[in-house]
Amino acid sequence: MLQQKKIYLTNYPMNRIIRFFSRPPVILFAFILLAGVVLCAIAAPMNYYTDMRKFEAMQSMDVEVLEPHDYWLQADAMRTRKAMLEDLGSGLIVFALTLFFFCYKKQIRAFADLKYLQAKQHNKLLLYANLAWLALIPAMICYGVIRSERGDYSPYEDIGTSADAFIIMIAVVLLLLPINIFLLTEQHRLRFPAALFYLPKSYSFRQVFQEIKYAVILLLNLACLVFFIIDGNHLSIPICLYFTYILLQYRAGRLNMIAS
Repeated sequence: MLQQKKIYLTNYPMNRIIRFFSRPPVILFAFILLAGVVLCAIAAPMNYYTDMRKFEAMQSMDVEVLEPHDYWLQADAMRTRKAMLEDLGSGLIVFALTLFFFCYKKQIRAFADLKYLQAKQHNKLLLYANLAWLALIPAMICYGVIRSERGDYSPYEDIGTSADAFIIMIAVVLLLLPINIFLLTEQHRLRFPAALFYLPKSYSFRQVFQEIKYAVILLLNLACLVFFIIDGNHLSIPICLYFTYILLQYRAGRLNMIAS
């Protein structure tokens, strides 16, 4: 009897892992993870450029490049698919791992369980939304450092002088005010608890308007998520997913308030 109990306890963690990965949503995310691993494996033996010696000489300014435009013409002509495959593959891996954690945390065993997820009253929801948004700044810095280390910037620029990085940082800061105005306006018009994917029995004009409003915001957020995955912006992917979760809570609370 003691021996049987010992065997059961030994296998218990493995049984939990097997049960977790046998859940339909987790299986889907596992395929996404596998696709990401395959893309990274394909990219691993490749070089970023067909002629690495020439590219390194261009980076160190050992060869004459008259203008930045000439640099990019030569660099693009030598560029391989390694960076693209690596970015997309690693983006899919981070996306899948984030959803693994969500399924584990929320105990999602089937797709039908999604309709039982609850949006609950949380006094710090606005704070978490701001922290998630501001976390995009260090995420973008890390992303810029990775791109700089693999030679995505010309010798005329770096992460500090890159126009892309500068525009994104400014956009994050400038959008902070309108986002807070929107969230503060909605904060006192929410009614919890409500189903996270709340669907009214019949739609009123006000509910249709709210659905359109949140659909536009969520679609913009989804577009950013797809861009982050394709571009391999690793830290921004879980941040974007968490912000989606916050927006769904606001939507559910708003629709529930109108219905009550």
